[in-house]
Amino acid sequence: MLYLRQPGKVLLLLFCLVPALRATAQNIKPFEFEVALGFNQGMKYQGVNADLGTMLVFEPRFNIPNSAIDVGIQSSLGYIAYQREEADYIHFNTFAIFCDYNWRNWKRMSLFAGFGLGLDNRLSSPDLDSGFTVSGQSALTVPRIGAEFFQHIRISAEYGLKIQAYSYLGLTVGVVFGGGYKK
Repeated sequence: MLYLRQPGKVLLLLFCLVPALRATAQNIKPFEFEVALGFNQGMKYQGVNADLGTMLVFEPRFNIPNSAIDVGIQSSLGYIAYQREEADYIHFNTFAIFCDYNWRNWKRMSLFAGFGLGLDNRLSSPDLDSGFTVSGQSALTVPRIGAEFFQHIRISAEYGLKIQAYSYLGLTVGVVFGGGYKK
């Protein structure tokens, strides 16, 4: 409550924190590429539950110099099976642009939070023998949080919210090539 009554102290604190955040980010290499594998859980859609699915993620990222922000382009492939009378298998691929904020960089771990916007394409099939048909395209918003360990192992949790389609909660573990601190 003391800081709410004295806004000058809040501003002083912010001016002290911003250079500290910039200092932790300025020694990061400008480009990195992540390959990740993980699981997704489809959310209930039209009253139907989904089984646990899998996903494969590719994401090149550019670390903005002298900031704690990175921008990436993510492409992912996934699979979800919905439980109906006949199983409904859905394969999806997404393409999204992400922006992450790396708010804490320790020597062996970095925490981040981000947000992505993109498109989701769905291929579905009433059973695996009949082949797949394109069942639609949807806008996609994806908030995510995670941690990067030893500058090359990244664990992310994301929630893919799709308009007029199934949504999913995903957890991935990835390997980051490039990136890390400059020598």
